[in-house]
Amino acid sequence: MAVADAADELEPGDEIVAIDGVPAQKRLEQEEAMISGATAQWRRYRSVDRVLRGTPGATAKIEFSNPASDETRELQMSYVVSRAPIHEPEPDVIAELEPGIWYVDLDRVTTDEFQAALGDLTDAEGVVFDMRGYPRKLSSHSFFPHLIQETVSSARWRVPRVDRPDTRDLEYHDSNWQIEPAEPHIAAKRAFITYGGAISYAETCMGIVEHYELGAIVGGHERQRQPVRAARRLQRLVDGDARREARREPAPRRRDPSDDPGRAHARGGRRRARPVAGARDRSREVRPVSRP
Repeated sequence: MAVADAADELEPGDEIVAIDGVPAQKRLEQEEAMISGATAQWRRYRSVDRVLRGTPGATAKIEFSNPASDETRELQMSYVVSRAPIHEPEPDVIAELEPGIWYVDLDRVTTDEFQAALGDLTDAEGVVFDMRGYPRKLSSHSFFPHLIQETVSSARWRVPRVDRPDTRDLEYHDSNWQIEPAEPHIAAKRAFITYGGAISYAETCMGIVEHYELGAIVGGHERQRQPVRAARRLQRLVDGDARREARREPAPRRRDPSDDPGRAHARGGRRRARPVAGARDRSREVRPVSRP
C-alpha cells in the first residue's frame, strides 16, 4: 500500500476492513462507478489501484483485521507520492522458490536474462511464469520457441483498408505472429499467473498460452476477458461482414437526385442548387440593357 506512517505495525495476512469508516467493499464500488471500462476485471484493477494510492499527502484511518487472530485494529496512515505500479512483494526476477520449482517474472525479465536462465529452466520440475504486468523487455519470439514443439501462431489481426465510400470493396490487411520451436525445450510443468491489469501485448501472449494449452492459467481474466475466444468471435463477425459485402448489390438510384445535396444530377449535369430562404435570385432579375 502506498502509505508511510505506521507501516511497521502491519503484519503478513492483514486485511483492510474499512477506510475512514467506509467498508472496503463499498469504497471499491464507489471508485468503480467512476471508472470507464468494458470489463469488470479492468474496473476492479483500476479501482484497487486508486484506493491504495489515495491523495498524496493526505492521511486516512485504516481499519485492519487479521484472520489468524480475529483481531481488529486501527492505524492512522499517510499516502505518499508514487507513480510506479503498486505491487505486492515479489521474488527476484528469476528465482528458485524451492528445489526444482522456478519463478520467472515476465513483467521485469529481459530477453537476455531469460536466455541466460534456460539451463536452469530446462532442468526444472515446474516453472511459474508471472504475466501480471507488461512483458515489454521480453521478445515473444525469444520466449515462446522454448515452450513449444510445433509452429504456433497468434490471433489474426485484420486492419481494414478503406479507399471507397460506404465500405464498398472493403479490403483487410492480415497479420499475426508465426513462431517456430527452438532448443532447448522447457518440458517442465508450467503455470501462468495473470490478472485484470494484463493488456495488449500481455493479452496476445496469454491468448497463445490458452489456445495451445502451454500451461495452467491462474488468477483472474485479462483486461479483455478470454482473449482467444473473443478474437474468434470478432473474426467470425469480420468474415461475416466481408461475405455480406461481396454479396451486396448496388443501391438503386434516387428518383430525384437533387434531394441529395451531396450528389450530382443522375444525368451527369451540374449540381442543382437548393434555394436558401431570404437569398436574392439574380437569375430572375430584369436588368436594363445599355445601348450604344
